[in-house]
Amino acid sequence: MTRSATPAWSPAPLALLAWVAGLALSLSLDDPRLRFEAHLGAYALATLGWWGLARSAPSGRVLTLVVGAAVVLRVWALALPPAFSEDVFRYVYEGRLVWYLGPGAPFAHPPAAGPGLGLPPGLLDEAWLRINHPEISTIYPPLAQLTFALAGGLGELFGGGHLL
Repeated sequence: MTRSATPAWSPAPLALLAWVAGLALSLSLDDPRLRFEAHLGAYALATLGWWGLARSAPSGRVLTLVVGAAVVLRVWALALPPAFSEDVFRYVYEGRLVWYLGPGAPFAHPPAAGPGLGLPPGLLDEAWLRINHPEISTIYPPLAQLTFALAGGLGELFGGGHLL
C-alpha cells in the first residue's frame, strides 16, 4: 500500500492571512473616495488571498467558505454606513417621507423644508442632515419612491432604519 505524498508546506495559512489582512485594511480606511488607491490595494490583497484559498482547498470546503464568508460579510455590512455614495441618505429620507406623508411629498417638499412640515424627529435624523442639495425636490420617479418607501418603512419596523 502506498501513501500519497502530501506537501510539507501549504499556502492556505498564508492565503487566509492575506485575505483577512486585505479585508481588515479596507475596513480600517476612513473614506474610500479619498483613499481609492489604498482601498484598491486592500481589495487586491484580499482577492489574492481568496484566490490562494480557493486553489489550496478541496472544492466542497471552498464553496462552504465562500458562502459562509459572503453571508457573514453581508449581514455585517447592513450595519455599516454607505461608503461610496451619499445618495442613500436621500433615499432613506424620501422613503420615510413617503411612508409618513404619502407619495406626493418628496415631489412637493424638498428636504430643506422638513422642519417646517412638522415632521417627527425620527425623520430629521442623521440621514436628513447628510442629504446633498437639500433645497432640491426629488428627481427620482414614482417607482423608485415606492422602493424607497418600502425599504424605509420595513427598516423602521425592524428597527434598522435602513434596508437600502
